[in-house]
Amino acid sequence: MLDARTTARIVLLVAALAALSACAARYGPTLPPDLPPDPEPGTTYCKEWVEPVYRDVPRLAMVRPPCTTTVPETVCRLRFEDVCVKPSTCRPCRTPDKACEMAVVQTKPGGYVWKQDGAGCWKYCYEQPCYQWCDKRVTEEGIEYCVEDPPEYRTVAYREETTEARQVCVPGEYAVEWCREVYIPGHWVWKATKDCGPCDVTAPCPEMPRIERPCSGVAAGAPRSN
Repeated sequence: MLDARTTARIVLLVAALAALSACAARYGPTLPPDLPPDPEPGTTYCKEWVEPVYRDVPRLAMVRPPCTTTVPETVCRLRFEDVCVKPSTCRPCRTPDKACEMAVVQTKPGGYVWKQDGAGCWKYCYEQPCYQWCDKRVTEEGIEYCVEDPPEYRTVAYREETTEARQVCVPGEYAVEWCREVYIPGHWVWKATKDCGPCDVTAPCPEMPRIERPCSGVAAGAPRSN
């Protein structure tokens, strides 16, 4: 809630504003705030529109954006491989002959024979062969066989060239373009249009209108700002 003193000040301020409006309507329009600071006496000033001033400026514009492309590339690599330098060979061999002084000689061959088994009976059975050692010189021949020599390998290095695809980043292309921009924007200016001649200082001064009471009251009681 507002106290009585604050309310009275508000009422007084509203009344002052209303009085100022009434005075402005009675004694003429309000002066524009941007009138020329040093006007020529007796000269009429009117606002005229000044067209904007343009200029051409260079700007860097992108002609083609950056992209990624695939290009072929020759790649050389070092490889290793086992190469046979000597193939396998097969050569015959034979053990030396062996001389024996004793030998086993078969004196009676074995086999199935009929033998009498009691009175008037015969049995067909196997009879073992008979051997005996004899003083005899025998030469046993050697055994022939094949011996294989394994192949020989050697690790060799060689270069191998292959073509591979590689991703390459292509930068964008730029060019200078001339663009028109506003150098001085359009604006309104006060311009002297005609001269009404020098002022007559011998003519009597016009009678000043008498200020009504509301105006004097406002001037006396309006709050002032520091």
